[in-house]
Amino acid sequence: MSDNPLESQVPQISQRLVESSALNIFAQFTCRVWHPTEKEHYAWSSSNLESFAIDESRKNFIADRVKLSLSEDLTTYTFTASINTKTVVDVRVFSMSQSHDR
Repeated sequence: MSDNPLESQVPQISQRLVESSALNIFAQFTCRVWHPTEKEHYAWSSSNLESFAIDESRKNFIADRVKLSLSEDLTTYTFTASINTKTVVDVRVFSMSQSHDR
């Protein structure tokens, strides 16, 4: 038997690793786009996103062919996605009032 105190903990550590490996983090893009007057004409898509991350500033989300970003002055969100040819998105949302959080 070894004098190393960590050896007795190896089975417990292995057990915890196996239990925590069941956690699966993913990102998904789901979009429905419809015609403004002909509601029966619509496009719908749902796709898993690959290589996704939140940048260091924690204000921008980036994935393959998807980006959600907040402008430097914190007034504009820009969202672009081109995952599916039926649902290409390019949207900008502007703040119309001052936020108390700035």
